[in-house]
Amino acid sequence: MSKIKIGIIGCGFMSQAIHIPNFIANKKCEIVGVSDINEELSRLVAKKFNINFYKSYKEIFKEKSIDAVAIFVPPQLHPYLAMEAIELHKHTLIEKPLALNSKTGCELLKIAQKNKVKLMVGYMKRFDPGCQAAYKIIKELKQTNEIGPITYARVYNFNGANWESGCSSEVIRIASKVKEHVDLENLDIPKFVKLKHKKDYFGSFTNYSHDINLMRFLLGDPTRIIATNMRKGSHTSCARTVTIFDYKDFDVTLETGLEKSYYWNEGVHIYFEEGDMHIKLPFPLFKNVPAKVKLHKNNEGVKEFDIKWSWGFQEEVNHFIDCIQENKKPLTSADDSIKDIVIGESMYK
Repeated sequence: MSKIKIGIIGCGFMSQAIHIPNFIANKKCEIVGVSDINEELSRLVAKKFNINFYKSYKEIFKEKSIDAVAIFVPPQLHPYLAMEAIELHKHTLIEKPLALNSKTGCELLKIAQKNKVKLMVGYMKRFDPGCQAAYKIIKELKQTNEIGPITYARVYNFNGANWESGCSSEVIRIASKVKEHVDLENLDIPKFVKLKHKKDYFGSFTNYSHDINLMRFLLGDPTRIIATNMRKGSHTSCARTVTIFDYKDFDVTLETGLEKSYYWNEGVHIYFEEGDMHIKLPFPLFKNVPAKVKLHKNNEGVKEFDIKWSWGFQEEVNHFIDCIQENKKPLTSADDSIKDIVIGESMYK
Protein backbone atom coordinates (compact mmCIF):
# COMPACT_ATOMS: atom_id res chain seq x y z
CA MET A 1 0.00 0.00 0.00
CA SER A 2 1.41 3.40 -0.98
CA LYS A 3 2.26 5.96 1.67
CA ILE A 4 -0.24 8.72 2.49
CA LYS A 5 1.21 12.08 1.45
CA ILE A 6 0.71 14.76 4.13
CA GLY A 7 0.81 18.56 4.13
CA ILE A 8 1.26 20.42 7.44
CA ILE A 9 -0.34 23.83 8.01
CA GLY A 10 1.11 25.72 10.98
CA CYS A 11 4.67 25.53 12.34
CA GLY A 12 4.22 26.73 15.91
CA PHE A 13 5.16 25.08 19.20
CA MET A 14 2.78 22.12 19.07
CA SER A 15 3.48 21.41 15.43
CA GLN A 16 7.24 21.31 15.95
CA ALA A 17 7.36 19.59 19.33
CA ILE A 18 4.54 17.10 18.81
CA HIS A 19 2.81 16.72 15.48
CA ILE A 20 5.56 16.82 12.84
CA PRO A 21 7.75 14.27 14.71
CA ASN A 22 4.77 11.94 15.12
CA PHE A 23 3.92 12.04 11.42
CA ILE A 24 7.58 11.39 10.61
CA ALA A 25 7.54 8.40 12.99
CA ASN A 26 4.62 6.82 11.15
CA LYS A 27 6.05 4.72 8.30
CA LYS A 28 2.73 4.63 6.46
CA CYS A 29 2.87 8.32 5.60
CA GLU A 30 5.24 10.97 4.31
CA ILE A 31 5.21 14.71 4.93
CA VAL A 32 5.41 16.45 1.56
CA GLY A 33 5.74 19.96 2.94
CA VAL A 34 4.89 22.58 5.56
CA SER A 35 3.54 26.11 5.49
CA ASP A 36 3.00 28.86 8.06
CA ILE A 37 1.78 32.46 7.95
CA ASN A 38 5.27 33.35 9.20
CA GLU A 39 7.36 32.51 6.12
CA GLU A 40 10.69 32.71 7.94
CA LEU A 41 9.51 30.25 10.57
CA SER A 42 8.20 27.75 8.06
CA ARG A 43 11.48 27.89 6.09
CA LEU A 44 13.47 27.13 9.24
CA VAL A 45 11.12 24.34 10.33
CA ALA A 46 11.22 22.77 6.87
CA LYS A 47 15.01 22.82 7.00
CA LYS A 48 15.08 21.38 10.52
CA PHE A 49 12.94 18.38 9.57
CA ASN A 50 14.34 18.08 6.02
CA ILE A 51 10.98 18.54 4.30
CA ASN A 52 9.68 20.92 1.64
CA PHE A 53 8.61 24.50 2.31
CA TYR A 54 5.52 26.10 0.77
CA LYS A 55 5.00 29.85 0.76
CA SER A 56 1.25 29.54 1.24
CA TYR A 57 -1.14 26.97 2.64
CA LYS A 58 -3.08 27.38 -0.62
CA GLU A 59 -0.14 25.81 -2.47
CA ILE A 60 -0.35 22.78 -0.18
CA PHE A 61 -4.10 22.46 -0.69
CA LYS A 62 -3.68 22.59 -4.47
CA GLU A 63 -0.76 20.13 -4.55
CA LYS A 64 -2.21 17.08 -6.30
CA SER A 65 0.29 14.66 -4.78
CA ILE A 66 -0.93 15.49 -1.26
CA ASP A 67 -3.65 13.17 0.05
CA ALA A 68 -4.30 14.77 3.43
CA VAL A 69 -3.53 17.86 5.48
CA ALA A 70 -3.00 18.40 9.19
CA ILE A 71 -3.98 21.86 10.44
CA PHE A 72 -2.32 23.19 13.61
CA VAL A 73 -3.26 26.87 13.89
CA PRO A 74 -5.20 29.02 16.41
CA PRO A 75 -8.78 27.77 16.98
CA GLN A 76 -10.49 30.72 15.34
CA LEU A 77 -8.84 29.78 12.03
CA HIS A 78 -9.84 26.09 12.05
CA PRO A 79 -13.11 26.31 10.05
CA TYR A 80 -11.77 28.55 7.31
CA LEU A 81 -8.73 26.41 6.55
CA ALA A 82 -10.61 23.12 6.95
CA MET A 83 -13.37 24.32 4.62
CA GLU A 84 -10.89 25.05 1.86
CA ALA A 85 -9.00 21.79 2.38
CA ILE A 86 -12.02 19.50 2.22
CA GLU A 87 -13.47 21.35 -0.77
CA LEU A 88 -10.23 20.40 -2.55
CA HIS A 89 -10.79 16.76 -1.50
CA LYS A 90 -8.06 16.58 1.13
CA HIS A 91 -8.57 14.33 4.15
CA THR A 92 -8.17 16.63 7.13
CA LEU A 93 -6.89 16.32 10.70
CA ILE A 94 -7.58 19.49 12.63
CA GLU A 95 -6.77 20.44 16.21
CA LYS A 96 -9.64 20.75 18.66
CA PRO A 97 -12.16 22.25 18.67
CA LEU A 98 -13.57 21.73 15.19
CA ALA A 99 -15.18 25.18 15.31
CA LEU A 100 -16.30 27.80 17.83
CA ASN A 101 -20.00 27.26 17.19
CA SER A 102 -22.08 24.24 16.24
CA LYS A 103 -23.59 25.80 13.13
CA THR A 104 -20.16 26.19 11.52
CA GLY A 105 -19.23 22.67 12.67
CA CYS A 106 -22.31 21.27 10.92
CA GLU A 107 -21.42 23.14 7.71
CA LEU A 108 -17.94 21.58 7.78
CA LEU A 109 -19.39 18.11 8.32
CA LYS A 110 -21.82 18.53 5.43
CA ILE A 111 -19.03 19.57 3.04
CA ALA A 112 -16.78 16.71 4.21
CA GLN A 113 -19.56 14.19 3.59
CA LYS A 114 -20.27 15.68 0.17
CA ASN A 115 -16.62 15.44 -0.84
CA LYS A 116 -16.19 11.99 0.78
CA VAL A 117 -13.16 12.92 2.86
CA LYS A 118 -12.15 12.06 6.42
CA LEU A 119 -12.50 14.98 8.82
CA MET A 120 -10.93 14.14 12.18
CA VAL A 121 -10.51 16.34 15.25
CA GLY A 122 -7.41 16.17 17.47
CA TYR A 123 -8.83 14.91 20.76
CA MET A 124 -5.73 12.91 21.64
CA LYS A 125 -6.94 11.96 25.15
CA ARG A 126 -9.26 9.37 23.62
CA PHE A 127 -6.17 7.68 22.19
CA ASP A 128 -4.25 7.61 25.47
CA PRO A 129 -3.72 3.89 26.28
CA GLY A 130 -4.85 4.50 29.86
CA CYS A 131 -8.11 6.09 28.70
CA GLN A 132 -8.60 3.27 26.20
CA ALA A 133 -8.11 0.72 28.99
CA ALA A 134 -10.50 2.61 31.28
CA TYR A 135 -13.17 2.63 28.55
CA LYS A 136 -12.99 -1.18 28.29
CA ILE A 137 -13.01 -1.67 32.07
CA ILE A 138 -16.06 0.60 32.52
CA LYS A 139 -17.89 -1.28 29.76
CA GLU A 140 -17.10 -4.60 31.46
CA LEU A 141 -18.17 -3.34 34.88
CA LYS A 142 -21.50 -2.20 33.46
CA GLN A 143 -22.06 -5.64 31.92
CA THR A 144 -21.11 -7.66 35.01
CA ASN A 145 -22.54 -5.23 37.58
CA GLU A 146 -19.98 -6.68 40.01
CA ILE A 147 -19.56 -3.39 41.90
CA GLY A 148 -23.00 -2.06 41.13
CA PRO A 149 -24.10 0.83 38.91
CA ILE A 150 -22.37 4.19 38.55
CA THR A 151 -23.65 6.63 41.19
CA TYR A 152 -21.58 9.74 40.45
CA ALA A 153 -18.58 10.91 38.42
CA ARG A 154 -16.24 13.88 38.60
CA VAL A 155 -14.25 15.19 35.61
CA TYR A 156 -11.66 17.83 36.46
CA ASN A 157 -8.89 19.81 34.81
CA PHE A 158 -6.86 22.51 36.54
CA ASN A 159 -3.80 22.10 34.28
CA GLY A 160 -0.39 23.04 35.63
CA ALA A 161 2.41 25.56 35.09
CA ASN A 162 4.88 23.14 33.50
CA TRP A 163 2.66 22.08 30.62
CA GLU A 164 5.44 22.31 28.03
CA SER A 165 7.25 19.50 29.87
CA GLY A 166 10.73 20.53 28.74
CA CYS A 167 9.85 20.52 25.03
CA SER A 168 10.50 24.24 24.58
CA SER A 169 14.24 23.74 24.04
CA GLU A 170 13.45 21.79 20.85
CA VAL A 171 11.32 24.51 19.29
CA ILE A 172 12.30 27.32 16.91
CA ARG A 173 10.65 30.55 18.04
CA ILE A 174 10.36 33.71 15.95
CA ALA A 175 8.45 36.83 16.95
CA SER A 176 5.33 36.93 14.83
CA LYS A 177 4.62 39.93 12.64
CA VAL A 178 0.92 39.09 12.86
CA LYS A 179 -1.12 40.64 15.67
CA GLU A 180 -1.27 38.20 18.56
CA HIS A 181 -4.44 39.35 20.32
CA VAL A 182 -7.75 37.74 19.52
CA ASP A 183 -10.27 40.02 17.81
CA LEU A 184 -13.22 39.16 20.05
CA GLU A 185 -15.86 41.02 18.08
CA ASN A 186 -15.10 39.11 14.88
CA LEU A 187 -14.73 35.63 16.38
CA ASP A 188 -17.14 33.01 15.06
CA ILE A 189 -18.61 32.57 18.54
CA PRO A 190 -22.41 32.12 18.98
CA LYS A 191 -24.25 35.43 18.96
CA PHE A 192 -25.88 34.75 22.32
CA VAL A 193 -22.47 35.02 24.06
CA LYS A 194 -22.13 38.57 25.37
CA LEU A 195 -19.06 40.53 24.31
CA LYS A 196 -17.87 40.88 27.92
CA HIS A 197 -17.91 37.06 28.22
CA LYS A 198 -16.34 36.19 24.85
CA LYS A 199 -12.76 36.06 26.08
CA ASP A 200 -13.60 33.64 28.88
CA TYR A 201 -15.88 31.61 26.60
CA PHE A 202 -13.15 31.35 23.95
CA GLY A 203 -10.38 30.47 26.39
CA SER A 204 -12.39 28.02 28.45
CA PHE A 205 -14.01 26.13 25.59
CA THR A 206 -10.85 25.82 23.51
CA ASN A 207 -8.96 24.50 26.55
CA TYR A 208 -11.55 22.30 28.21
CA SER A 209 -13.34 20.85 25.19
CA HIS A 210 -10.79 18.03 25.71
CA ASP A 211 -12.47 17.13 29.00
CA ILE A 212 -15.99 17.35 27.61
CA ASN A 213 -14.91 14.98 24.85
CA LEU A 214 -13.23 12.56 27.28
CA MET A 215 -16.29 12.61 29.55
CA ARG A 216 -18.50 11.63 26.63
CA PHE A 217 -16.06 8.90 25.53
CA LEU A 218 -16.01 7.23 28.95
CA LEU A 219 -19.59 7.83 30.14
CA GLY A 220 -21.65 8.53 27.02
CA ASP A 221 -23.69 11.62 26.25
CA PRO A 222 -25.49 13.47 29.07
CA THR A 223 -29.25 13.89 28.87
CA ARG A 224 -29.13 17.54 29.92
CA ILE A 225 -27.15 20.20 31.78
CA ILE A 226 -28.56 20.95 35.22
CA ALA A 227 -26.47 24.06 35.95
CA THR A 228 -23.22 25.85 35.25
CA ASN A 229 -21.46 28.43 37.38
CA MET A 230 -18.71 30.49 35.76
CA ARG A 231 -16.33 32.81 37.59
CA LYS A 232 -13.72 35.12 36.14
CA GLY A 233 -10.38 33.37 36.30
CA SER A 234 -7.14 34.95 37.46
CA HIS A 235 -5.64 33.73 34.20
CA THR A 236 -6.27 36.10 31.30
CA SER A 237 -7.97 33.58 29.03
CA CYS A 238 -9.84 31.02 31.14
CA ALA A 239 -12.81 31.16 33.46
CA ARG A 240 -13.32 28.83 36.41
CA THR A 241 -16.41 26.71 35.87
CA VAL A 242 -18.41 24.00 37.61
CA THR A 243 -21.06 22.23 35.54
CA ILE A 244 -23.52 19.53 36.65
CA PHE A 245 -24.62 17.05 33.97
CA ASP A 246 -27.64 14.79 34.25
CA TYR A 247 -26.92 11.20 33.13
CA LYS A 248 -30.43 9.96 33.99
CA ASP A 249 -29.31 7.56 36.75
CA PHE A 250 -26.40 9.62 38.10
CA ASP A 251 -24.85 13.10 37.93
CA VAL A 252 -21.45 14.18 36.64
CA THR A 253 -19.59 17.36 37.54
CA LEU A 254 -17.08 19.02 35.25
CA GLU A 255 -14.69 21.28 37.17
CA THR A 256 -12.21 23.48 35.31
CA GLY A 257 -9.71 26.19 36.12
CA LEU A 258 -6.01 26.96 36.07
CA GLU A 259 -3.39 26.58 38.76
CA LYS A 260 0.33 27.31 38.76
CA SER A 261 1.44 24.02 40.29
CA TYR A 262 4.32 22.00 38.85
CA TYR A 263 2.24 18.87 38.51
CA TRP A 264 -0.61 18.14 36.12
CA ASN A 265 -4.04 18.13 37.77
CA GLU A 266 -6.52 16.47 35.41
CA GLY A 267 -8.53 13.29 35.63
CA VAL A 268 -11.81 11.43 35.92
CA HIS A 269 -13.15 9.85 39.13
CA ILE A 270 -16.08 7.45 38.72
CA TYR A 271 -18.01 6.16 41.72
CA PHE A 272 -19.96 2.89 41.77
CA GLU A 273 -22.15 1.51 44.55
CA GLU A 274 -19.35 -0.77 45.76
CA GLY A 275 -16.15 0.84 44.55
CA ASP A 276 -14.63 3.54 42.40
CA MET A 277 -12.23 4.14 39.52
CA HIS A 278 -9.73 6.98 39.19
CA ILE A 279 -8.14 7.89 35.85
CA LYS A 280 -5.21 10.27 36.41
CA LEU A 281 -4.03 11.96 33.24
CA PRO A 282 -0.33 12.76 32.71
CA PHE A 283 1.31 15.92 31.43
CA PRO A 284 -0.02 15.86 27.85
CA LEU A 285 3.43 16.31 26.28
CA PHE A 286 5.14 13.53 28.25
CA LYS A 287 6.08 10.88 25.69
CA ASN A 288 5.03 7.29 26.38
CA VAL A 289 3.44 8.12 29.74
CA PRO A 290 -0.18 6.91 29.68
CA ALA A 291 -2.95 7.79 32.11
CA LYS A 292 -2.89 5.82 35.37
CA VAL A 293 -5.98 3.73 36.07
CA LYS A 294 -6.82 2.59 39.61
CA LEU A 295 -9.87 0.49 40.44
CA HIS A 296 -11.10 0.01 44.01
CA LYS A 297 -13.50 -2.83 44.76
CA ASN A 298 -14.95 -3.16 48.25
CA ASN A 299 -13.19 -5.91 50.24
CA GLU A 300 -10.67 -6.46 47.41
CA GLY A 301 -8.46 -3.40 47.75
CA VAL A 302 -7.07 -1.26 44.96
CA LYS A 303 -5.78 -2.55 41.63
CA GLU A 304 -3.53 -0.40 39.41
CA PHE A 305 -3.55 -1.61 35.83
CA ASP A 306 -0.45 -2.27 33.76
CA ILE A 307 -0.91 0.04 30.76
CA LYS A 308 1.26 -0.23 27.65
CA TRP A 309 3.76 2.57 27.13
CA SER A 310 2.50 4.71 24.31
CA TRP A 311 1.55 8.31 23.60
CA GLY A 312 -1.90 9.63 22.81
CA PHE A 313 -0.54 12.10 20.25
CA GLN A 314 1.29 9.34 18.35
CA GLU A 315 -1.71 7.02 18.48
CA GLU A 316 -3.88 9.88 17.16
CA VAL A 317 -1.66 10.28 14.08
CA ASN A 318 -1.51 6.51 13.55
CA HIS A 319 -5.32 6.34 13.70
CA PHE A 320 -5.73 9.18 11.18
CA ILE A 321 -3.47 7.44 8.66
CA ASP A 322 -5.18 4.07 9.20
CA CYS A 323 -8.61 5.63 8.70
CA ILE A 324 -7.53 6.96 5.30
CA GLN A 325 -5.87 3.75 4.15
CA GLU A 326 -8.60 1.43 5.45
CA ASN A 327 -11.55 3.77 4.80
CA LYS A 328 -12.63 3.77 8.47
CA LYS A 329 -14.57 6.38 10.39
CA PRO A 330 -12.32 8.25 12.85
CA LEU A 331 -12.89 7.76 16.57
CA THR A 332 -12.89 11.56 16.90
CA SER A 333 -14.98 12.25 13.81
CA ALA A 334 -16.47 15.63 12.95
CA ASP A 335 -20.05 14.54 13.67
CA ASP A 336 -19.04 13.29 17.13
CA SER A 337 -17.00 16.43 17.84
CA ILE A 338 -19.93 18.71 17.06
CA LYS A 339 -21.55 17.33 20.23
CA ASP A 340 -18.73 18.89 22.26
CA ILE A 341 -19.47 22.29 20.73
CA VAL A 342 -23.20 21.92 21.47
CA ILE A 343 -22.37 21.14 25.12
CA GLY A 344 -20.05 24.16 25.32
CA GLU A 345 -22.85 26.37 24.01
CA SER A 346 -25.39 24.83 26.39
CA MET A 347 -23.04 25.34 29.37
CA TYR A 348 -23.01 29.06 28.63
CA LYS A 349 -26.76 29.26 28.12
